[in-house]
Amino acid sequence: MPLRMEEPIVIRYRWTAEELLRATRYFWRSMFGLRLRLILFGWAALLAAVSFWVGLSFVTTWLFLVVLFYVFFLSDLTLGWAVRRKFKQRPDRDVEIEWRVTEEQLRIRSKLSDSEVAWEIFAKGVIAPDGVLLCPNNQIFHWLPREGFASDAEFGRFLELAKSKVPKIREIR
Repeated sequence: MPLRMEEPIVIRYRWTAEELLRATRYFWRSMFGLRLRLILFGWAALLAAVSFWVGLSFVTTWLFLVVLFYVFFLSDLTLGWAVRRKFKQRPDRDVEIEWRVTEEQLRIRSKLSDSEVAWEIFAKGVIAPDGVLLCPNNQIFHWLPREGFASDAEFGRFLELAKSKVPKIREIR
């Protein structure tokens, strides 16, 4: 049953490096979750053990272990560094963004742009603890942070609408 809305849902927030970093982390977690990391870890550990067992160089075994360490412990740190560094060059840094969401469309406004998109553009969505990602494809996402909503009730209204409009939507922690 379609959700009837009298008033649009309004989301307002400032687009900061921290918002982009938080959204990017959720985006990558939704794409390459814990299961994939564990599979990669298992394969790399197996390759390291086999290389050591069959007598490949000690350096090769250590290289596998260094890659494992990076994937599990340092990749998040380098992601943060890269996002913050690139964010300084963006024309939309620290811009106030406003979304107006209705049953038919989403309107995104800032001092740099004003656009409207239909719900049908979004192929998938990700509900995270502190916001929602709407993805037209596997390379692009739009972030709507939870604190940008006027209340938890408005956030709940949005989730209900998004679940009815976006074909593939899932929750992550």
